[in-house]
Amino acid sequence: MTLRFARKREEAPHRFQGLQSLGPRASSFPITCYLLPIAAFALLAAVLSGCSKGGDGGNVSMAEKILGPSPTKLVAWAFDPNDPDRRRQGVVGLSSKDWGLKEPYLKGYAALLKTDKDPLVRAAAVRALGRAHDPNYAPDVTRALMDTDVTVRQDAATALDKVYDNSSAPALRNRVLNDVDQDVRANSCRALRHHRNIAVARALVDCLSDKAFSVRYQAHGSLVEIVGKDLGYDGQNWADMVGAQTLAPKAAQPDKAPWWDWMRVSKPAGPPATRPASAAPTAAPKADVVTPKAANPVAPGPPKP
Repeated sequence: MTLRFARKREEAPHRFQGLQSLGPRASSFPITCYLLPIAAFALLAAVLSGCSKGGDGGNVSMAEKILGPSPTKLVAWAFDPNDPDRRRQGVVGLSSKDWGLKEPYLKGYAALLKTDKDPLVRAAAVRALGRAHDPNYAPDVTRALMDTDVTVRQDAATALDKVYDNSSAPALRNRVLNDVDQDVRANSCRALRHHRNIAVARALVDCLSDKAFSVRYQAHGSLVEIVGKDLGYDGQNWADMVGAQTLAPKAAQPDKAPWWDWMRVSKPAGPPATRPASAAPTAAPKADVVTPKAANPVAPGPPKP
């Protein structure tokens, strides 16, 4: 038997070589196929069921890891008197929800902006009021322009580009000319585009000579939006406007071609044609006149329960 097996192996060596090369692959493939899903499942289970500590000392549930903190927990964090980091996280989490940009949460943000000792909490509160776009809180945001912390002033100037009233213009003019931080000055220049008066225009022209390019850029953009024309970055070009007592009527914007008309072949749409006043409307033929029938009065039904 041994000699016969050896002779057959010598006669067909390629058969045995094929079986030897196939043997290790065939034996290792099922093991790899089973081990990889098991390892992936074990890693996923470790991530989802890991015991990480929450802010209140308890374990974080799987739903909270996926969906985030519950609304009840966010409210508790936002007004936690002992942990400013939790207050900041709570305000950021609440203001990221649509329902968190309405009352009574806005009153809570305004209270934190006014009384909280942590500047990051005040900055988060003024950002939340800006996202709400509620002009009733423009005075609260305007007062934050005088905050001692530069981050709060930066965020307050940004918020006044979204929520503002006429009383915020003097405070913004003060910041664009006197604040030591260039971001506060730039953000204030941006917010002044909503206030069209000669005092604002003069302050923006003064900002065209600011040492920071970001301030000059925002001041120029606001001037163009207020006046309706572009006179460049040189303050001398705006001298006639600055010397005037009031701003002239805003220049009409030029007609823009459609986005697809890169060759400018289309013509701007003119005003709709109007019929001359002397031309009386043509009377309709008598056959086309239909007399409406009198409507039958309908008795009101009983009120629905």
